[in-house]
Amino acid sequence: MIPKPLATAGRFGQRLLLKPGGTGVVIAAITVPLILVWHAAAPFIVLAALVAYPFLDTPRTLAGRSWWRGALVALPVWVIVFAVLSGLVEAVQPLGEAAMVYLAPFMLYPFALAIAGLVRLAYWFDLRPQASAPRTGAIAIGVICGVVLLGPITLELIFGLREQITGNTPANTSYSNDGEVVSAAPGRVDVRFGDGKVQPVQFGQDTKFGFQGPGSPLVDGEPGAAWLKAGQRVNVDYVYRKHQAIASGIYIWIDRKGCARDEQWLAADKAEAAAEGTPSLAGTTWEGTIAVTGGPEPVETTTFELLPRQQATYRDRGGQPQTGAHWRQHGAELLIEINDCYAKYAGTITNDRIAGEFSNAMGARTPWTAHRK
Repeated sequence: MIPKPLATAGRFGQRLLLKPGGTGVVIAAITVPLILVWHAAAPFIVLAALVAYPFLDTPRTLAGRSWWRGALVALPVWVIVFAVLSGLVEAVQPLGEAAMVYLAPFMLYPFALAIAGLVRLAYWFDLRPQASAPRTGAIAIGVICGVVLLGPITLELIFGLREQITGNTPANTSYSNDGEVVSAAPGRVDVRFGDGKVQPVQFGQDTKFGFQGPGSPLVDGEPGAAWLKAGQRVNVDYVYRKHQAIASGIYIWIDRKGCARDEQWLAADKAEAAAEGTPSLAGTTWEGTIAVTGGPEPVETTTFELLPRQQATYRDRGGQPQTGAHWRQHGAELLIEINDCYAKYAGTITNDRIAGEFSNAMGARTPWTAHRK
């Protein structure tokens, strides 16, 4: 004989399952304890629950008197259940980029709900009894979702399990991650990737080294293992072989630090902020133009706002204001730099006009004029 509390709970669960969204409550009540007890299997438990949810819930929504009312209840329940289960598995077994596998089941439920709505509409037009609609809907959802979504998920799981078991990344597959060097040794570098985990990576003669970043065109020297020092930003392309990450490419990130070696900027930095009797340009706005060849317009217009503390913003015509600019004034001489002296605007101030030259790190030089706005 079944104890009365268990019998009562069983009847309540049966009634709940018949309600739109009730499946979500029951699945969460079963899945959450399994996640907390079985951490290692949590990603697979959650994936199975999220995939099963649409097949169990949408037929019940379809069986209700109003598909619309059922959908308005069931859809928010699905969003809450998805957020709770995916957040819980991330807390007990962080997946990083692998959590993208949950994107397919997240899309599965609205897709299944829409198919159920089409089935209900077809029955309404055909004036057929609604009793068989849930069975027809379940078949349609199973066939269409199985082909469109579950097939790719299954393949993804097969490849993922294969890598976990064998320790080898499948052929024609590789990973690419940005990170920061923690330490380095001959043939090995430990990199902290964006998820916070430190990944030991092996490299050898077949590993390609290169430079990336805004300062890479101006780097002196060749890329190589000598650049792998603590704190260095890198991008690593790698695969797993026998559970060990093997790098096919390591790319050193180089920021621009042009002003630290730019003689013109260093000279302006050492000069007095303003000669006696010459007012500071802080708080003024200037619209400057340079001639261009081969562009959509004969001139390129840039507006500069010279802020206090020698900060500046700039904006190209039709663009948004950008930071990353500074200015120096020495009497009637003005120098503006953008992106660590990648580009410089130098000129002489005469009343409300500036005449001078634009130059950049790639060797371009052209006259520059500006007027006060």
